[in-house]
Amino acid sequence: MKRKVTIADVAEHCHVSKSSVSRYLNDGYVSKEHREKIRKAIQELGFERDVLASRLKAKHTKLVGVIVSDMRKAGLEEMLAGIRRKGDALGYQVTIAMGEGSESWEKESMQMLLAQGAEGVILLDCENPAHLQTLVQKRHTKVVFAHHVCTYAPYLAMNETNAGAKMGSYCLHKNAYRFLWLETDAHVGKQRRSGFASAYGAAPLDMHVITMKDQSMNDIMKEIVTGDYDVILCDDREWTMRLYRYCQEAHIHIPQNMSLACFHDDPWYEHAYPAVSALSYHYGAFSENLMEEMIAIIEGRAPQWQEVTYEMMERESVRSY
Repeated sequence: MKRKVTIADVAEHCHVSKSSVSRYLNDGYVSKEHREKIRKAIQELGFERDVLASRLKAKHTKLVGVIVSDMRKAGLEEMLAGIRRKGDALGYQVTIAMGEGSESWEKESMQMLLAQGAEGVILLDCENPAHLQTLVQKRHTKVVFAHHVCTYAPYLAMNETNAGAKMGSYCLHKNAYRFLWLETDAHVGKQRRSGFASAYGAAPLDMHVITMKDQSMNDIMKEIVTGDYDVILCDDREWTMRLYRYCQEAHIHIPQNMSLACFHDDPWYEHAYPAVSALSYHYGAFSENLMEEMIAIIEGRAPQWQEVTYEMMERESVRSY
């Protein structure tokens, strides 16, 4: 088996010290003459740097870990792109742990990322930050949580109250007053409804809320057919697709028989027939804020926030009343 080329081999080959080779590999000062010798020696000997070992030895690894427990999460692709984009701009690399996350898996993933030299960890969808508290505090880990409130570490969340107000203003403009609200996350739904109600002010508002995980599709469709609602509000892409299919099979016409609007825009909505009115979240800006917060904590400086806004994508699935 061929022996691995070491820093000592490179130093001996070009007649410089091991510390000169080490400084070269870590972008430290090396004279122009020695730098060229070392470069050629690395090429001739086939030296391969152990990136992980180098990170663990370095004071700053410039590496941030990201844990994603739910790969179906709305806006995930855009959020990961935003994290990488901000990392590139500030000179940081990103490594991602993805899986169907149990609490034990999240702990193992955090330990793995720290072992790889991550200076901080972003948790995109940890529903119970409390179970990581002992590990975070024991390891003095720098973490930022997204979406869910954390009592012992920084967290950032989308302003769902503002999102609800944006949707409410759109529905009020359509003269809609009777709603069936289909939600997957009761905590987020409560914030959205608060903003929605604020948009209506003194105007009459009648709303019935169903948590979808507690109901079957047949029960939901029975409520839709018998409830006489102006607009069905949904926050889940999968349920929206199921609603469309059920309506087609039951000869329920959108928007003639009922209107449908959704939180979290999706490329599928634009190409559906009729196209679905939906609220567009700027996940890229939000995730750049997350990465800025993480790097600011690592470097001990104040983050530079971007304003996260919402845009109502008005399409054919909602009619005026």
